[in-house]
Amino acid sequence: MKAVLAIAALMLSSQVFAQEQEHKFYVFGNAGSSSINFDKGPNDAALIGAGAVGLSSTVNDTAGALMVGAGYRFVPQASVELAYIKTSNYDYKATFAQGTATDQFSGNGFGVNLVGYAPLGEHVDLYGKIGVWSMHVDETATISAAGFLQMSQSSSNTTPMFGIGVEYKVTPQFGIRAEYDHFSKVGDDSTIGSSSLGFLSVGVSARF
Repeated sequence: MKAVLAIAALMLSSQVFAQEQEHKFYVFGNAGSSSINFDKGPNDAALIGAGAVGLSSTVNDTAGALMVGAGYRFVPQASVELAYIKTSNYDYKATFAQGTATDQFSGNGFGVNLVGYAPLGEHVDLYGKIGVWSMHVDETATISAAGFLQMSQSSSNTTPMFGIGVEYKVTPQFGIRAEYDHFSKVGDDSTIGSSSLGFLSVGVSARF
């Protein structure tokens, strides 16, 4: 009887080990709101310096964003990810006696993250991220005043990224997640300027 129980226990432990080895690869997609520090002061000063009269301006420093990626959970407590983020436009808009002006920014980038996990229960994981990202920012400025002028420029930079999130595993293969990611610097001070970027999102993950 003891021999039978020992064999059964060994088989059970082998099955548990096999289950733990499954689902190491995963993909994910998050959507949410991103924000930057958009100071309209330099744009206002440039327009006033160029002769704009009665200037009134507004800034939209939040925009929708999407992040997608894939990861490999090489141990139960950690994984490595490759990911891509894309934001929609952040806007500066100005009106003045002679016409209007707009200034639009958008960003995208690729990164590598190291992720650490801390189980909060059977179905819930708390996780933290640290990564290195290559970011690209595009800017388009348009002035309509006794004519039409449009100028575009872009910049690229490398920045650290830090994130924290929580994931609820609906099934062993499917999860729902919510997270916040912070990119320390996006843009270039010598060209279009720079800012930190925050990304608050929800999404899903699939393991296989």
